[in-house]
Amino acid sequence: MNSIEACIALNMLPTVGPVRLRKLLQVFNEPENILAAKRDQLRKVEGIGKDVADQISNWESIVDLPEELKRVKDFGATVITQNSPSYPKPLREIHAPPIVLYVWGEIQERDQHASAISTRSGSSARVAPLTMAASARKSSPTNLLTRG
Repeated sequence: MNSIEACIALNMLPTVGPVRLRKLLQVFNEPENILAAKRDQLRKVEGIGKDVADQISNWESIVDLPEELKRVKDFGATVITQNSPSYPKPLREIHAPPIVLYVWGEIQERDQHASAISTRSGSSARVAPLTMAASARKSSPTNLLTRG
């Protein structure tokens, strides 16, 4: 598993958002290390209680990562994280920047002021993000879609 795949998996967990991820990365340094961490190691991180630690420890029973990666590929999208040079600078600067961005098309300089569609809250949060992007792509050459 690479860093992007680990970020996708973490992003798909209902209890992990950008703020918790930032705290976890301060301790574990890499997203892959977070998913590999033992429950008791996770609990030592500020803001990570039993339920969150249990969810991260059992992520493979909650997240269907191969299916999500297939959707990304089938849609023709790419996924970028905050570590990517193409991650929009204005998003990096907000308090809780999206964990991942699903990108259809290419991000260009003019897109540094683009908006992202967030589906983190509400009942649609678990809906496949690329399905929702399908209708958006008809009207825009570059779409950013985040679940964080």
